[in-house]
Amino acid sequence: MKKITLINGIPDKDHTEFEEKLEQLCGRHKESTKFECFKLRDMKINYCCGCWDCWVKTPGECVFKDDMPEVLRSIIHSDITIFISPVQMGFVSSLLKKVNDRMVPLVHPYIEICKDECHHKERYVRYPDLGLILLDDNAQSIKEHEIITDIYSRLALNIKTKLAFTGLNDGSLEVMENEICNN
Repeated sequence: MKKITLINGIPDKDHTEFEEKLEQLCGRHKESTKFECFKLRDMKINYCCGCWDCWVKTPGECVFKDDMPEVLRSIIHSDITIFISPVQMGFVSSLLKKVNDRMVPLVHPYIEICKDECHHKERYVRYPDLGLILLDDNAQSIKEHEIITDIYSRLALNIKTKLAFTGLNDGSLEVMENEICNN
């Protein structure tokens, strides 16, 4: 059975219709897919303080005792991790950015050359593909979406995986459902 981790970075209840559709989608595919959903606005996740304890003092573990270890366990044990966020001020929500910053323990502090660039060595044998769903009611700037997609492609490269898909969402879940059914 395929496992999908959904990281919901929607900070408020402005997208409740979308979230209801997301729950329905999960229900439609529960026979073939195990979903683990994290609604970040209901969780306690601290900002990364840049102490590097997760690399040096307690490898793989953050100094903060919050809900992030549960999220990291789910990410590393999933086949695909899908990040969901509205576009806010030209980027993803601060809730989702916190999670991305706290993903540092997924790799080692040691460096290797990968695709002619310096990157961290993997900590785990296997990493999930990544997906990105951007919610943008205004759809004002294609350039913003390209920049966000480029940054998430780099995040994927840094954690030894790929950005399998990205979708600009108008409230439907067509892109995500296609990815669930076809991968």
